[in-house]
Amino acid sequence: MRNLLIVLVALTIVSCNSLKKSNDEKKDEVKTAENTTAEIKAVDMNEIKGKTWYWVQTIYNNDTKVTPKEKSSFVIFNDEGKLAINGDCNKGSSSYTVNEKTIEIKPILSTKMYCGDESKENEFFKNLMAATVIFTKDGKLYIDLKADSGTMEFVSE
Repeated sequence: MRNLLIVLVALTIVSCNSLKKSNDEKKDEVKTAENTTAEIKAVDMNEIKGKTWYWVQTIYNNDTKVTPKEKSSFVIFNDEGKLAINGDCNKGSSSYTVNEKTIEIKPILSTKMYCGDESKENEFFKNLMAATVIFTKDGKLYIDLKADSGTMEFVSE
C-alpha cells in the first residue's frame, strides 16, 4: 500500500511538471507571435490610397496557396474609408477602418454574376472580410487574415 502511494505521488509530481512546461512553452509561442506583430509598423495610408492593388496570391499557414486565375481581382482604398473591389467577374464595394497596423473591412456588397468553376472570387471576397493587419514591404501590400490563418499579397502598377 505504501509503495502504491509513493508511485501515485511521483506520477502526480511528474505530470504537474510536464503541464507547467507545456504552459511555459505556450507563453513563449504567444510572445513570439506578439513580437512578429510588433515588428510591423503602422501603415501609411497615403502610400496605399488611390492605387489599384492587384491580388497576387494568398498564402495560408498550412502551406497552401491560392492565386487568381488572371490579373482581374483588385482593391482600391479610397478616401473616407471606402473600398472599391473587383473580383473575377463581379464588382463590389465596402468600407474599411485602419488604426495603425490593424484593418477591418466591413461586409462586401457586390454584383452576383456566375464567374465559373475556376473562379477564386468567393475566396478573395471572404479573405478581404477576414483582414486584421495591413502593411507594406518592398512596394507590395500585405493583409494578414484572422486567427493568423494566412496572408494576402497585392502589387500596384
